[in-house]
Amino acid sequence: MPLDPIFGTGIAPAEACVPLLEHDTLAAMLTYRCYLRVAQRRFDQLNRLSRLVPENSWRLARANAAYGSAAVKLERQEILLATLVQRLGYVPRIKPDSFH
Repeated sequence: MPLDPIFGTGIAPAEACVPLLEHDTLAAMLTYRCYLRVAQRRFDQLNRLSRLVPENSWRLARANAAYGSAAVKLERQEILLATLVQRLGYVPRIKPDSFH
């Protein structure tokens, strides 16, 4: 029985797990989009603060740390999403009104 570090053992046939895998992939896609928006906002804030005078250096340091944290979260989610899409075999379409 093959072991898969993300999805456990390969007991169920591939066809039976596709709806669940597709659901997880869609959830990962939506989470990625959310993390991307957060990282973009933090980058924009960092960019604005970098233009200010040096007395705000503590704010710049905090903004830099916040952006770094958001970028790491985004990168981890991107790796997870790529793995899920590869496992699924296609990129599913998102229908936000029917996704729960």
